[in-house]
Amino acid sequence: MSHYIVYDSAVLTHPEAVLDGKPLFLPVWCGGDNNVYEGSGSGRRVRKWTGYWVGTFDQVLIEMIDTHAAAACGGGLRRVKERDTDPAALIRSWRRKLQKPLVVYEYGRHSVWASLKFCVPVGSTLPDSVMALLERFPCRNEKQWYEEVEQTVWQIGLDEPENWIVAAQLRALGEQYQLRVEARGPRV
Repeated sequence: MSHYIVYDSAVLTHPEAVLDGKPLFLPVWCGGDNNVYEGSGSGRRVRKWTGYWVGTFDQVLIEMIDTHAAAACGGGLRRVKERDTDPAALIRSWRRKLQKPLVVYEYGRHSVWASLKFCVPVGSTLPDSVMALLERFPCRNEKQWYEEVEQTVWQIGLDEPENWIVAAQLRALGEQYQLRVEARGPRV
């Protein structure tokens, strides 16, 4: 059976990123499917750093329970070198990482870079409140090979604390908008 393997994970934060008195966090991990290999004939599985979204401690913990722990229950997610991943152990692991987050760009000896892409179909009308959040970020139209519709995309770097707050506010708008995390980290 196919499953997703998590090789490494971390919770990132920015020391000055606070919304309503609560610090903001971004869970990231390096993982990939167990049946997809690099094309070089190395026998090495494809791995990619990714993440979910910026939120408070409780929001991030609930999201990780909802996705990673639920996937582990069904056998769809495993941590590297584990035959079966216990969902309760996975929740404890994310809770520990949330309690001792890493400052963005200071993960181990290597840096972790993260940014967000806020995407809407081209021609969509956004509320003024959303446009006010996005006005200082560059945008462009793009169409991925797997998408049917061209999208307007705003790239939001997470190097400034204000950008973390914008990211948390965009996520709070709901699921009608697409918010993707792009992350780069050490090769594992």
